[in-house]
Amino acid sequence: MKGDFTRFTFDPGKHYDSVLMQQGRVQTDADWNEQVMIAAHRNRIEILDIIGPSGAPQDLSAGGRGAFLVYYAPDAGNTNRLFINHGRYYVDGLVVEGEGPVRYDEQPGAVLPPAAGAGAYLLYLDIWKRHVTALEDPNIREVALAGADSGTRAQLVWQVRVERIGDLTIDLSSIQPSQYGPDWQPAGTASTGALDVQDGSTPLENQLYRVEVHRQGTASTASFKWSRDNGTVVAKVMTHSPPVLATVVREGVNVQVWQFSVTVDQKGRDSFSSFLPGHMVELGNEEFVLQRRPGVFGAITSVVGDTLNLEVPGASAPLSSAGPDVNPLAGASRTVRRWDNAWNPDLAATTLLDVGPDYTQGERLMLERDITVRFATTRDNQPCTYQTGDYWLIPARSVSGLEGWTVGQRQLPAGDEHFHAPLALVKFQANGTIANPVSDLRDMRDVFPTLRSLVGGTGSIVQGTGVQHRLPKWQSTGGSVLLNSNISDDGATVTVGGSGLTVTPATTLNSTLKVGTAPGAATIARFTSSAIKSMAAQELGETVPTSQAVKDFVNWAVPPGTVMAYASETEPEGWLECDGRSLDGSGASQYRNLFLSIGKNFGSGNGSANSFNLPDLRGRFVRGWSRGTSNDPDASSRFSLSGSNVGNRVGSYQNDQYASHGHAFGMSGTANWISQSHTHWMGAPFNMWHSRQIVQPTGVDFIKYAEGKNIFDTFYLWFDRISHTDIIPTSHSHTVTATNQATNLAGGNESRPKNANLMYIIKY
Repeated sequence: MKGDFTRFTFDPGKHYDSVLMQQGRVQTDADWNEQVMIAAHRNRIEILDIIGPSGAPQDLSAGGRGAFLVYYAPDAGNTNRLFINHGRYYVDGLVVEGEGPVRYDEQPGAVLPPAAGAGAYLLYLDIWKRHVTALEDPNIREVALAGADSGTRAQLVWQVRVERIGDLTIDLSSIQPSQYGPDWQPAGTASTGALDVQDGSTPLENQLYRVEVHRQGTASTASFKWSRDNGTVVAKVMTHSPPVLATVVREGVNVQVWQFSVTVDQKGRDSFSSFLPGHMVELGNEEFVLQRRPGVFGAITSVVGDTLNLEVPGASAPLSSAGPDVNPLAGASRTVRRWDNAWNPDLAATTLLDVGPDYTQGERLMLERDITVRFATTRDNQPCTYQTGDYWLIPARSVSGLEGWTVGQRQLPAGDEHFHAPLALVKFQANGTIANPVSDLRDMRDVFPTLRSLVGGTGSIVQGTGVQHRLPKWQSTGGSVLLNSNISDDGATVTVGGSGLTVTPATTLNSTLKVGTAPGAATIARFTSSAIKSMAAQELGETVPTSQAVKDFVNWAVPPGTVMAYASETEPEGWLECDGRSLDGSGASQYRNLFLSIGKNFGSGNGSANSFNLPDLRGRFVRGWSRGTSNDPDASSRFSLSGSNVGNRVGSYQNDQYASHGHAFGMSGTANWISQSHTHWMGAPFNMWHSRQIVQPTGVDFIKYAEGKNIFDTFYLWFDRISHTDIIPTSHSHTVTATNQATNLAGGNESRPKNANLMYIIKY
């Protein structure tokens, strides 16, 4: 990062969590930048732990294509082209985004080199961080500051590049994804070199020195440049004169140089940060940065106002007519940057030739003020390699000397680090086309589902997007494999190999399926269980018979003793109905693993040491083991089928039972019948006997039977259906007697909820 920084202090090995500011203290750029880097590092390792080395979310938008899928399709002119789909892709904890499907040869940024002739190629994603200033993005600058700049930006750049892996005879399906794992690097991109720095007795200024590789190569072929200000003396090229090829005399030798002038937006703030005659400069543009090309070195011959007169070696670049990928005066974001290398007649960056035969010997190269550097030449008995853009930062302080460097210490480059992930394998014909988009183009991405699309719980299954890149080449022997087409994947070619392995296509396979003799190939997306089990065994690095691979994988995935409901009346392979039968669990028995899992929990079989019973779940509901809790209040009544009381243990049974309960009934009326008045209704015919004495009234002849005597008479009165009310004024009581009565019977033979019949089976 070529910015005006004091130093960079972030060190992941110190495990700092945050930067804390104190009141009344000076705030430095190093503190702020360390906090930013702490947060970025934490975010990166979290993503890396969750997603892994690389991958794309399972996004099937844009016509069913996933993120960064490489595909072959017609362009707007109906010509078949190689496209890169849009979306997000994660590599080593970093995420990049593609805004829309783009042709390979029209990627954002630099024009990348095409495939070099007919052959098989790997298309891979290259991700790196680019430092962006207001020169590259004017919107960063606050115009109200009258030209002064403020912060800069770090930008994630992605590019899809190609690397040749062989000729057209290569079978793409035979290439394993593990060949391009997290440690893979494209050929010629590894940096193995190192640098050590030493200062002398000369007092230093407060500077941030930058040493950067210019031309890549080994210690004997590479060159470097350095700056006491981290390469921050840079200006934007506004205009330039046409380059003229001239001949000049250098140390008595005629040499050709390009002579021209450039007008810059500013030549510097002061004499220490400006362009002066004799300074070495580098010309570059946007294309050079994105292609990681070294800029064109030259020298300033004179300065007139904001115009720099330059000389550039005649053989360095075709400055008169070439495009922006080779001509720094063409294209966007043209810049001229000052370096502090000493002027030399070759007008070139300093070579590394003086470093000696190995790392511990040879002359040191002087920068200034007794600061010397030395580049390593060998590492692990191999020549060290240096890549364009590798750099080291050397903070120097007037009070303490060099910061972060000790005598004899060698350090690897601080950047620029690149991260890679495979995207696809492709076969290009001589004219750049693809003969068969199905067999000559293979997806190599890692794809993962989003959290919301995952099925919850044990046994969740997530459908993948392909087969072959998940499937190592089989080395199993014996057995057979059924190729099933329940899920079609018309673009996949699957290679199945192995000694004695029989490949059998299902009768319902799609007509596009191609099956050959083992090892064969097929366009399918799903194997039967036995095939998957064999595959899993091979992933563990084992070479085992198919039958044993089946057992090993299934016993790992579904342990013996697992019980589940099964919607069939026929036991599947490897399972038994839970019918209470007696089995032999001796060492030679196929039921040995089941016996080791459940033992004699459900019975002792025939009584021998290795005999046992299966659970008998025919017509029974399963109850979870309460493990001593009160959830099973009658646990003490649990029993085994042999009749012994086994209590609250796995394998015990319990009979049906009603919970204790009663039925209540009542009579309507007032609360206190004895003390309350009430009415009686009499509505039926009845006889009443009345006896009365008739006395002759005084002075009245009434009925005279004998003069002067009382007459007693008797009457019989008949009342028919006379309703009347008798009020009983005094308290009294009634006695009501209820006899035991039986209610009418209802229901059936048992109490049960609504249910459906399934067969319980147990894994053995």
